[in-house]
Amino acid sequence: MAKKIELNSATVADTFLATLADRGIDYAFVNAGTDWAPVVEALVKVSETGGRAPKFINVPHENTAMAMAHGYYLVSGKMQMVGVHNNVGTANALCGLMNASHDHVPVLLVAGRAPITEQGSDASREVLVHWAQENYDQGGIVREQVKWDYELRAGQEVEDIIDRALDIAVTVPEGPVYLMLPREVLTAPNSGSTAKPRRRAFGVVPPQPNEEAIEEVAKWLASAKNPLIITSVAGRIPENIDNLSSLAEKFALPVAQHGARCVNLPSRHPMNLGTLTDDMVERADVILVLDCEIPWIRRQTGPAPETKVIHLGIDPLYQEFPIRGFEDDLAIAGSSLTAIPMLQDVLSAHLGEDSLTVAARRQEIALAQSERQALLEETLEKSRSQVPINPVWLSACIDAVSDDNTVIVNEVGLNVNHMELNHPWSLFVGPPVGGLGWSLGAGLGAKLAAPEKDVIVVLGDGSYMFANPTPSHYVATAENLPILTVVINNSGWEAIRRAVQSVYPNGRAILSNRMPLVHLDPSPAFEKVVEASGGWGERVTNPEDLIPTLKRAWEIVKTEKRQALVNVICG
Repeated sequence: MAKKIELNSATVADTFLATLADRGIDYAFVNAGTDWAPVVEALVKVSETGGRAPKFINVPHENTAMAMAHGYYLVSGKMQMVGVHNNVGTANALCGLMNASHDHVPVLLVAGRAPITEQGSDASREVLVHWAQENYDQGGIVREQVKWDYELRAGQEVEDIIDRALDIAVTVPEGPVYLMLPREVLTAPNSGSTAKPRRRAFGVVPPQPNEEAIEEVAKWLASAKNPLIITSVAGRIPENIDNLSSLAEKFALPVAQHGARCVNLPSRHPMNLGTLTDDMVERADVILVLDCEIPWIRRQTGPAPETKVIHLGIDPLYQEFPIRGFEDDLAIAGSSLTAIPMLQDVLSAHLGEDSLTVAARRQEIALAQSERQALLEETLEKSRSQVPINPVWLSACIDAVSDDNTVIVNEVGLNVNHMELNHPWSLFVGPPVGGLGWSLGAGLGAKLAAPEKDVIVVLGDGSYMFANPTPSHYVATAENLPILTVVINNSGWEAIRRAVQSVYPNGRAILSNRMPLVHLDPSPAFEKVVEASGGWGERVTNPEDLIPTLKRAWEIVKTEKRQALVNVICG
């Protein structure tokens, strides 16, 4: 005889929802299964009794849900929850989980678990999958990608377990955590549907850089003839943009970006050298690597033996990478938010901003900037009329229809050297792990976090297919999240072609008429996919039509509040 669940009594599921809301979880992006029945019941109880719970959004694919939580955090700085269906849902979320892990984005990933019992409770197993979906170690599926995993057990206070999860997730380096919830535990009676209040702040205060080490860095930078700062994500902390701008301007410290995933300096800042080139690394006599996992590609370039190299960040050795052998004379663990102002203060004691050293640097950098700008203008001019459309021209056209209110979520294809990006929210780029399809869900999360912003998502044709476009467009309509999606469509996998050329520059594949495993043709009519969810789509082949089409798409998004997609046929 199954043990009957008292429908009017408070359950662990009720307290679970109340605790999430109390701890600041505003949204739960969920693709549920049979294991979520107690949560569904608790949500209805909340709606009928006026209790507290996050807003649950029904997302029909787990990777889309993960990307939405990811994008929401990038814009808001607030961690959210993703809910999945035990082991199979966890498996579907794994690509998005890798993205969050390597991008140091905290997410509370909550998975159901197959019922523990075969009989004895209304929550016991009742369908075939409840046997097949039980793992000996469900947490083992994700353990390499999360900071913590745990299964809620009978008799434990759910508030304590959630607090533990959130503490670990938001402690730097931040990252996702994983919590499993068996059905029988969720249906168990609890003392009340309200949550015990949190008694302390979440996480650990970030480590501060060593003062003696910063003094050493200041001495090296003061005496350098050709210093260089390399960064990727310093601007993820919005205050760092102004801090780094001030440091670089005051002492003529040029900044180059390798694999930049956000705005680190305003585009027109006199010290912004744009994308890192090999010659910058080879010419520098002091290099400060600031919040950057991969400062250069070792097989292609590297600093001279006498060059002083400093790595600075929360974990300057990036210990999650099994192999990472970049040169360094000094590695400093600490928050860049503290380190940059510290360095500016200490450097002021060693180098005057009106000194001959700084003046010589300014002159050298101004010359380099002039040459760089001339090359960019020449490249852009050549791209204007090229057919198929050149991604450089597409980047300039997207820039032309954007403004200071625009958030660009780019997975692949944009050339940021041809764009004006000046604010912390101007640009977010996909994580280095390369889990494809990230940007479409991330753009929806960004729009949810900042509905007053205009969001453009840019991704390749292969990435678009990875992005679960039907679930993503469905969510955009269901949750009233109108965004503009631009597909850079070259009918193939450019990354694979480049890799073959890199490994076999004179090989058979490069000389063949059609390289295997690269082509994605005939290309689907992606502009039709968005129409199935009430959106507007158009295909562009002529470079002259690009700006007018993008403007029409923006008009649809902004005035009709409908999502739009432009399928750009590129070379």
